[in-house]
Amino acid sequence: EALVARDLSFAEFLDRRGLLLRSDLLGAWARWITPEFEPRRYDTWFFVAALPEGQRTRAVSTEADRTVWIAPAEAARRYDLGELLMMPPTVSTLRALTPFRTAAEALGAADVQDMTPVLAQARLEGDELVLSWPGHDEFTKHVPTAGENGGAG
Repeated sequence: EALVARDLSFAEFLDRRGLLLRSDLLGAWARWITPEFEPRRYDTWFFVAALPEGQRTRAVSTEADRTVWIAPAEAARRYDLGELLMMPPTVSTLRALTPFRTAAEALGAADVQDMTPVLAQARLEGDELVLSWPGHDEFTKHVPTAGENGGAG
C-alpha cells in the first residue's frame, strides 16, 4: 500500500524485503501516451518480463477489477469475443506478443522494439470526430458530434 501511495520508493520496497530486481528478466516493449485533448494524460510503458525461478505471482492491482494469468493469444481472443475489456494499448501489446511461445522468446525480441510513443490523433470528418492511433487501425473510432445545428434535424 505504501508503494502504491508513493510513500515508499521502489528501491526502498526492494531493500526492505531483501529483494533484487532482475533487470536481465525485464525488457521494454511499447510506449503509449494519452492524447493531448484528454484532461489526464499518461506516458505508459509496457514491459515483458520472465518470472524468476521459485517466485510466484500475486493478484495485486489498483487498476484492474480482476487479474488473470493467460497467454497473450488467449487474452486477445477473449477481447475479440467481448469477454475481456481492455484499452487499445493493452490489446495492441498482447497482439504483438502472440508470436512468442515463451517469455524468453519475447525478452529476446524486446531489444529491437520501436519505443517511439504511440499517440492518438483526432480529426473532424463531417459531423464525426475520428480518433486514430497510427499503425493501429483496428482501434479507429468514429464519434458523432452534434454538428452545426446541435443535432437538430
